[in-house]
Amino acid sequence: MQLSFVLIAFTFVVAGAYLIAAITAAITFGGPKPPPAMASINNSFKPVDFSDLPPLFHFAAAEGASVAYRYNSPTRVVPRGSIVLVRGFSASSTNMHLFVKAGDAAYALNVRGNGESVPKGTIRYIGQLDTITTC
Repeated sequence: MQLSFVLIAFTFVVAGAYLIAAITAAITFGGPKPPPAMASINNSFKPVDFSDLPPLFHFAAAEGASVAYRYNSPTRVVPRGSIVLVRGFSASSTNMHLFVKAGDAAYALNVRGNGESVPKGTIRYIGQLDTITTC
């Protein structure tokens, strides 16, 4: 019984010594370094001419958020239809501009809390995709 108590106490002492040594090393040599800055996904759009970018519109979503979008008028004599472009979280509706050059009517949406849609921050409305697709 006394031997097992000594082994347990010894284990705690050794573990404590390792912990103190690790903390001392982290303080002395510094913690982990921050990762290098990533190239922005938007860098590929820097050479694009946005002079003919359509104006920004907003619609009030079901819970009152202002969702931004751009409407690109069709340039074809007979458009094939309308396209709804939902961009990724790291871009905005301006990045969809290249996709609408084909001549069809296109709606480029900014999802809630991103791009030009407000409010910014977390997406609090769980029915977001339902609202976007039924408007």
